[in-house]
Amino acid sequence: GHVGSAYRRSRTSTPPVEPKPKPTPAVKERPPVVQSHSEPRSRSRSVPVKEKKKQRKLRAKAPFRPKLPKKKFVRPSLSAQLGSIIANTSNLTNEIRKMGGLEAKEIPMLELSSRSFVVGKATSKYPSMVQFYPDRCTYEFYHPFERKKISMEMFYGHMS
Repeated sequence: GHVGSAYRRSRTSTPPVEPKPKPTPAVKERPPVVQSHSEPRSRSRSVPVKEKKKQRKLRAKAPFRPKLPKKKFVRPSLSAQLGSIIANTSNLTNEIRKMGGLEAKEIPMLELSSRSFVVGKATSKYPSMVQFYPDRCTYEFYHPFERKKISMEMFYGHMS
């Protein structure tokens, strides 16, 4: 049995392979730069012409400026934000009214709320706001029999 096992081992195993040495890359040697002592140093050929052109194009550095500490952004309060939004909105609304030929609404001299209304024979049990202007008063009157809201405008000259 020893001969067969040695035979099998020799057939299955492969001899070790030595790695091939890698070729070293060829290093290009630059020819030595020869300076003649008769030429001025600025005309020397030690720097290639292309690099000289690049060197000439360089700009002077900006003067040193110390960095200032950054200010921390402080968000305005919600009421300040809403105030600016409302102001912008009212300006925009006024511009649209002017462009459309609409006049700005008149500001009432007095504004009150009422519990109920009696106008002539009609009564309304619902509350409403009443605005008083120099020549008239306005209010909303809820119809007693139908589900309607009636905007009323009464001039003082018509009340007598």
